[in-house]
Amino acid sequence: RGVYFYRFPFLMLNLYDWGSSIATLEPLGAGRLRHINWYFFTDVSPEKAAENRQSIEWSAQIVSEDLDIITGVQRNLNAGIYQRGPLSPKHEHAVHAFQDMVRRGMADPAPAHRAAAE
Repeated sequence: RGVYFYRFPFLMLNLYDWGSSIATLEPLGAGRLRHINWYFFTDVSPEKAAENRQSIEWSAQIVSEDLDIITGVQRNLNAGIYQRGPLSPKHEHAVHAFQDMVRRGMADPAPAHRAAAE
Protein backbone atom coordinates (compact mmCIF):
# COMPACT_ATOMS: atom_id res chain seq x y z
CA ARG A 1 0.00 0.00 0.00
CA GLY A 2 1.36 3.35 -0.97
CA VAL A 3 1.21 6.46 -3.11
CA TYR A 4 3.88 6.94 -5.74
CA PHE A 5 5.04 10.15 -7.40
CA TYR A 6 7.52 10.34 -10.26
CA ARG A 7 9.50 13.33 -11.54
CA PHE A 8 10.75 12.07 -14.87
CA PRO A 9 13.41 11.09 -15.58
CA PHE A 10 15.21 10.44 -12.32
CA LEU A 11 13.21 10.94 -9.11
CA MET A 12 10.62 8.78 -7.34
CA LEU A 13 8.83 9.65 -4.10
CA ASN A 14 6.96 6.82 -2.38
CA LEU A 15 4.62 7.43 0.56
CA TYR A 16 3.63 4.59 2.87
CA ASP A 17 1.84 4.22 6.20
CA TRP A 18 5.24 3.57 7.85
CA GLY A 19 7.00 6.59 6.29
CA SER A 20 8.43 7.31 2.85
CA SER A 21 11.27 6.61 0.50
CA ILE A 22 13.02 8.63 -2.16
CA ALA A 23 14.68 6.88 -5.07
CA THR A 24 16.94 8.32 -7.72
CA LEU A 25 18.04 6.83 -11.02
CA GLU A 26 21.24 8.02 -12.66
CA PRO A 27 22.13 6.87 -16.18
CA LEU A 28 25.78 5.78 -16.29
CA GLY A 29 25.92 4.81 -19.97
CA ALA A 30 24.29 2.40 -22.35
CA GLY A 31 22.69 -0.38 -20.33
CA ARG A 32 23.94 0.96 -16.98
CA LEU A 33 22.37 2.99 -14.19
CA ARG A 34 22.74 3.77 -10.51
CA HIS A 35 19.63 3.33 -8.34
CA ILE A 36 19.74 4.81 -4.82
CA ASN A 37 16.97 4.64 -2.18
CA TRP A 38 16.65 6.73 0.97
CA TYR A 39 14.16 5.68 3.65
CA PHE A 40 12.36 7.90 6.16
CA PHE A 41 10.38 6.26 8.94
CA THR A 42 7.65 7.87 11.05
CA ASP A 43 8.82 5.89 14.08
CA VAL A 44 12.58 5.49 14.54
CA SER A 45 12.41 4.18 18.09
CA PRO A 46 14.53 1.15 19.03
CA GLU A 47 11.33 -0.87 19.25
CA LYS A 48 10.64 -0.29 15.55
CA ALA A 49 14.21 -0.86 14.33
CA ALA A 50 13.65 -4.49 13.26
CA GLU A 51 10.39 -3.63 11.48
CA ASN A 52 12.02 -0.67 9.70
CA ARG A 53 14.92 -2.87 8.60
CA GLN A 54 12.39 -5.40 7.29
CA SER A 55 10.74 -2.65 5.20
CA ILE A 56 14.11 -1.77 3.66
CA GLU A 57 14.85 -5.45 2.92
CA TRP A 58 11.39 -5.84 1.33
CA SER A 59 12.05 -2.83 -0.90
CA ALA A 60 15.51 -4.09 -1.87
CA GLN A 61 14.06 -7.48 -2.78
CA ILE A 62 11.46 -5.88 -5.06
CA VAL A 63 14.11 -3.71 -6.76
CA SER A 64 16.33 -6.77 -7.24
CA GLU A 65 13.47 -8.80 -8.72
CA ASP A 66 12.53 -5.91 -11.04
CA LEU A 67 16.13 -5.54 -12.23
CA ASP A 68 16.36 -9.28 -12.91
CA ILE A 69 13.22 -9.09 -15.06
CA ILE A 70 14.35 -5.93 -16.86
CA THR A 71 17.82 -7.26 -17.68
CA GLY A 72 16.37 -10.58 -18.84
CA VAL A 73 13.90 -8.86 -21.16
CA GLN A 74 16.63 -6.58 -22.53
CA ARG A 75 18.99 -9.52 -23.07
CA ASN A 76 16.27 -11.38 -24.98
CA LEU A 77 15.40 -8.29 -27.03
CA ASN A 78 19.08 -7.85 -27.94
CA ALA A 79 19.35 -11.54 -28.94
CA GLY A 80 16.19 -11.38 -31.07
CA ILE A 81 14.50 -14.00 -28.88
CA TYR A 82 11.79 -11.68 -27.59
CA GLN A 83 9.75 -9.39 -29.81
CA ARG A 84 8.18 -6.21 -28.54
CA GLY A 85 4.45 -6.54 -28.08
CA PRO A 86 1.51 -4.44 -26.99
CA LEU A 87 1.15 -3.46 -23.37
CA SER A 88 -1.79 -4.74 -21.38
CA PRO A 89 -4.26 -1.86 -21.03
CA LYS A 90 -5.51 -3.49 -17.84
CA HIS A 91 -2.22 -4.13 -15.99
CA GLU A 92 0.53 -1.92 -17.40
CA HIS A 93 -0.63 1.69 -16.98
CA ALA A 94 2.62 2.71 -15.25
CA VAL A 95 4.79 1.16 -17.98
CA HIS A 96 2.76 2.92 -20.67
CA ALA A 97 2.99 6.26 -18.84
CA PHE A 98 6.76 5.85 -18.42
CA GLN A 99 7.23 5.05 -22.10
CA ASP A 100 5.20 8.16 -23.00
CA MET A 101 7.49 10.25 -20.78
CA VAL A 102 10.56 8.78 -22.49
CA ARG A 103 9.10 9.52 -25.94
CA ARG A 104 8.31 13.12 -24.98
CA GLY A 105 11.74 13.54 -23.41
CA MET A 106 13.51 12.19 -26.49
CA ALA A 107 11.47 14.47 -28.80
CA ASP A 108 12.25 17.65 -26.82
CA PRO A 109 15.74 18.90 -27.78
CA ALA A 110 16.08 20.98 -24.57
CA PRO A 111 13.96 19.60 -21.71
CA ALA A 112 13.34 21.98 -18.81
CA HIS A 113 15.49 19.96 -16.39
CA ARG A 114 18.46 20.11 -18.78
CA ALA A 115 18.08 23.84 -19.44
CA ALA A 116 17.81 24.56 -15.71
CA ALA A 117 21.05 22.66 -15.03
CA GLU A 118 23.03 24.65 -17.60
